[in-house]
Amino acid sequence: MNNSIESRYAGSLLGLAVGNALGAPVEFMKPGTFKAVSNMQYCLFSGESLRATHASQVCVDACRLFGGFIRQALRGASKDEIFVFTHTYANKNKKLHPDIASIANGSFLHKNLPEIVNTGYVACSLEAAL
Repeated sequence: MNNSIESRYAGSLLGLAVGNALGAPVEFMKPGTFKAVSNMQYCLFSGESLRATHASQVCVDACRLFGGFIRQALRGASKDEIFVFTHTYANKNKKLHPDIASIANGSFLHKNLPEIVNTGYVACSLEAAL
């Protein structure tokens, strides 16, 4: 395990992102007052809760997609099933930021590892996380 300062920062930021993506759809609701939501609704709500602090469309769309990845993984979906879901999600949501739509359609699957670099830009961070 890598215990460097950089690794610890990255881990804490990933934890924050996961918490934000998972809790977003029900963040301000009282326990027991919400109904189950569909996968598409979950993605939408994950992004919308972010708007208060991150108005950039690329950030909102990245959170939507990441929320979908996490939800599918927690439901026991295989990696292939997760990628089918995200591809479907991207095709149903034509207004996705182009950088996020590209990731949803699997652009990172066709890159060599050295080509995937986390520059701090949200799309690059999402791509590197996958």
